[in-house]
Amino acid sequence: EIEQASEELRQSEEQLITSSRVLEESEQRFRLLGENSFDAIFIQMDGIIEYCNASALKLFGAERREQLAGAMVLERFHPDYRDLVRKRIESLNQRREIAPRLEEKILRFDGESADVEVYAVPFSLSGKNGALVYLHDLTERKKAEQKMIETNTLLELMSSMAQIGGW
Repeated sequence: EIEQASEELRQSEEQLITSSRVLEESEQRFRLLGENSFDAIFIQMDGIIEYCNASALKLFGAERREQLAGAMVLERFHPDYRDLVRKRIESLNQRREIAPRLEEKILRFDGESADVEVYAVPFSLSGKNGALVYLHDLTERKKAEQKMIETNTLLELMSSMAQIGGW
């Protein structure tokens, strides 16, 4: 009986070691993927940013990870978007629904706002519901769109002037 119990204990210990190693490798892969993403990524739990990658620090203009990790998610979004963000967090955390891509505005630490596209999926950590949130910076695209509008307006004006002048 003692030998059997000892063998079962040894097997349980081996399984625990194996499971621990698999979990550690999984965490390392997640960090590698997250830290090397061009897009900003953060994990939200109970409306708080629990983890953020280097791209998130850059996007929000944070100098240190501690500035962003531990912050309330709503405080990092423009006031015009907070009700929407609150509803999306509730949908993610409580109903476990994916938050589809949507344009929103974040608040950077320098006080400026930035246009972003946000997508989030439900995520659980230590038995708590939250979300894995992806943010894509739209700053350059918005600048290009504005430049195109200005160029089209100028071309229309020149075309009108050419018709008036008989060109």
